[in-house]
Amino acid sequence: MFAATMLAMRAFLSHLLLPVATAFAVFLLANGMAKAAEPPVHECDRLTRHPEDRQGADVPGVAFETIDTDAAIAACTEALEKYPDTPRFKYQLGRAIHADGDAAAALPLYEEAAFDRHLIAVYIAYGEYSKAFNESGETDESARLKTLELMRFGAEALDDPWFQFELGRLLIGGVVVERDVDAGLRLIEAAANSEHPKAAAALGYIYQTGEFADQNYDEAFVWYRRAADLGEDIAIQTLDLLYGQVLTNSFYAFLLPGTAFDKTVAPINKYRRSDEEALRWIQDRAEDGDTESLELLALYSEEGFLVSKDRQKAIELYKRAIEAGSKTAKRQLEKMMSEENE
Repeated sequence: MFAATMLAMRAFLSHLLLPVATAFAVFLLANGMAKAAEPPVHECDRLTRHPEDRQGADVPGVAFETIDTDAAIAACTEALEKYPDTPRFKYQLGRAIHADGDAAAALPLYEEAAFDRHLIAVYIAYGEYSKAFNESGETDESARLKTLELMRFGAEALDDPWFQFELGRLLIGGVVVERDVDAGLRLIEAAANSEHPKAAAALGYIYQTGEFADQNYDEAFVWYRRAADLGEDIAIQTLDLLYGQVLTNSFYAFLLPGTAFDKTVAPINKYRRSDEEALRWIQDRAEDGDTESLELLALYSEEGFLVSKDRQKAIELYKRAIEAGSKTAKRQLEKMMSEENE
């Protein structure tokens, strides 16, 4: 289980450019950017504004598949002729043309809007070039260069955390770009500091393993906790494992006092996490309904490890774990009750 989680964490830093479907999905999370003085709302906005375009006009968005393409192309052409330097009209004309079935004709408009700092256009243009690169079997050099150019622009000019993370891991791994570990780490840390959950988890992994930076367990736990607080599942799973191992080591030393057990098990103490810190994590996870954490707390209540020995509390926790589907808790509760009846 531990090895599988570590392999999953490595995947944060190993895969190539994302397929277009993923690129389209992640731009929905992008932060809005400060607006300069903008032209007034135009019919182009009403017909083509993307629902998640935070640089768009203050009108309801239109789903891609419901765009009235004839009307939208006419309106956005007129808008762009009247306001030729407005990025949103470039993007929206591209969107209307794309919806009409001509992605190739839309791409130059997306790209122009992108380099005019219209963030959603950066994502769309990146997605289109990334798709072309992947569909070519990673042989289309012009698509590769455009993809990287847009990625760098998003990461470095716009400080977008998603692009920072994506470019950072490519630089660390030397994938598609010349390897630059220091630059990659700076970008990943910038993304993590902007609350990008996978970037925070990746920093946890980097500091835990010492693979791309000096090993630092304190920093590893800081970043894993930060990622977990942002809801990143792999960070939560990793902390479950690490804190669980800390407590398992101490628990068996508790059951076998005076032995060298803690020196013969995996040396989890190198992480320098206290039992109390680990217990707080398990208690919080149990409150969230995590079955394994409920099982551990039930066992600790049964044995009096780190908490007061409390049979009723143990039974209550085992039952909560059973209700959540734990077969282990069911067996443990049956064993507990049978031992008491002997």
